[in-house]
Amino acid sequence: MLLEFKCMNFRSINKEVSLNLSASADRQFEENLVTFENKKYLKSVEIYGPNGSGKSTLLKALVLMAEMVCNSRDNKPGIPLSRYPHRLNAAAPTRFSLWFERKGIKYFYEFSYTDEKILEEYLYYSPDGKLVQVFDRTDMAMEFGSAFAKDSGNCDKELKPNKLLLSVSASITNIEPVLQAYLFFQNDLVFSGKRQVNWTEFSAKKLQDDMNTKEKFVEFLKAICPGLQGMEVSVENKDPSDAYFPDGTPEEIKRFMLTQGMRVVLDIRFNYGDFSLKLAEESDGVKVLFDILPVLLDVISNNKVYVCDEFETHLHPAIVKRLLLFFFTNTDSSSQMLFTTHNVELLDLDFVRRDQIWFTELTGEGRETELYSLAEMKGVGCEENIHKGYLDGRYGALPPEGGF
Repeated sequence: MLLEFKCMNFRSINKEVSLNLSASADRQFEENLVTFENKKYLKSVEIYGPNGSGKSTLLKALVLMAEMVCNSRDNKPGIPLSRYPHRLNAAAPTRFSLWFERKGIKYFYEFSYTDEKILEEYLYYSPDGKLVQVFDRTDMAMEFGSAFAKDSGNCDKELKPNKLLLSVSASITNIEPVLQAYLFFQNDLVFSGKRQVNWTEFSAKKLQDDMNTKEKFVEFLKAICPGLQGMEVSVENKDPSDAYFPDGTPEEIKRFMLTQGMRVVLDIRFNYGDFSLKLAEESDGVKVLFDILPVLLDVISNNKVYVCDEFETHLHPAIVKRLLLFFFTNTDSSSQMLFTTHNVELLDLDFVRRDQIWFTELTGEGRETELYSLAEMKGVGCEENIHKGYLDGRYGALPPEGGF
């Protein structure tokens, strides 16, 4: 579970911004909250703002933080780190920090870096309510907490200026809080649209192997696909030597295909009684749901965090709202959802709380992203028409007037 994410000096984010998922004192919609250590946290956050204001940038910062943790051990010496500082602050370091929970234990992880090296890095955890040092790192000097120093192995030999100590220590030590922190970034943060993941293939395998997921998926689809009776999913790994090549296929293409190794063949059919449709023949909305819903069911089942830029793409506002309500009703799960959106229909205090609605706005001077929640604004009551108030400009985060 994600508790708080902070970012500084990344793209349009110059000064530090904080996405804090601690719940306010608002007593509405307790089912939209998760309890941890006697505190309440938000199950979802929806982020609004005009194009170019930094909505996507905030999520990209979290993506980059996770990618650096998962991949930096493989960095070659002298290769620059992935960094996109604010144009007015290029010489200053970039910093990411995260408070999170995994398996009932709170963690804090932070690092700052330049193009060439990691400057500082910290990992702490709280197994009994008190923060305990796992490691501190400044440049190439590192110190493990007293409980873990003897298990730090060859980290001092493996560590390089452009490698994160968390990545290095997770691969060569058996320090439990190191492993759990690493697994949070590797497994618990699920980024929609991540190019390295074939979500259609993931969903097909999930639906083929998990009948409970398939039943829930079909039940959800029946509400929006009139006449749907069921579906069949088949995932098959085929050797390239079995590939069929139509007459006239150039020999160079055949040779290339035969070098590609095992290929995955998906057969996905939606049964409407008298006829069936392949996934490719369905609407864009059904295709999007096919990729999203099984992933969300996996997120709910395994207490993960789903992160999505423009969640409403190709989906009717009513379906997006239904997905959110479905997510909220799974109250036994500590899963969460963070997403950006332009769908103002979700600005509705009849099913979301004020602290679940966030905005980004770009300042005129310096073109810096500001991030704030509706709950921080004075005079906004639970009975207010947020949809109208936003479009009227009461909360900011709207495109400037004028233009064509």
